[in-house]
Amino acid sequence: MMLNLGGLPALVHVIRRVKRAKQVSEVVVATSRESGDDEIVELSARENVGIYRGSLDNVLQRYVEAASQFSGDVIVRITGDSPVLESQWIDDAILKLKSNQLDYVGAKSPEEFPVGMGNEVMTFELLQKSLKLSKTQEDFEHVTWYCLSHQNEFKIAFLSNPDKISGVDFRVTLDEESDLKLLREVFARLGSTCSYQNLADLYKKEPSLFDINRNVKEKPNLYARNDTS
Repeated sequence: MMLNLGGLPALVHVIRRVKRAKQVSEVVVATSRESGDDEIVELSARENVGIYRGSLDNVLQRYVEAASQFSGDVIVRITGDSPVLESQWIDDAILKLKSNQLDYVGAKSPEEFPVGMGNEVMTFELLQKSLKLSKTQEDFEHVTWYCLSHQNEFKIAFLSNPDKISGVDFRVTLDEESDLKLLREVFARLGSTCSYQNLADLYKKEPSLFDINRNVKEKPNLYARNDTS
């Protein structure tokens, strides 16, 4: 999160892109109480966003406590390794959740959204129930693992990518060295405010560029679902 990307730490790009979402009223960086995360707290303060420090390993509990402290009723989950997330898709997911009175909307299916550009939106009540019923390490570490493993207990829907372009497939998260290399090449060509459309156009123009991190294997997740309505 603190790696240099286009002259700024990657986390700064994440924060500023979330701020561009019209349906988001407050941005909070929820990190751990470990001293190694002090730098994240200092950066977040400079970016004038809320800060919450909680458990290192029980990220679900950290989310519940942060949401409680900041009186959040609808929570958007964004990970700090997403410096090119799409702000409009945050708004789309929030509006879908609110208009349909849902507990959760996922805009992260790898078949619909490039890895690193999506988001998850959920109610505070869903987080509370998940924390109460969670039992496994995956439940506590991945925040929405419990609700996605027990979909019959919640009102859940998955967002389709309204801007999806056929034949375009790339990864723009920041987990591996090759991810960083690709993102630096992307920022050099498109700048820090690049959109999905900009990335798709670049993909069509220079498809071999995106081979830089093509071999990175995504970690197991529950985002792929048949219902992408």
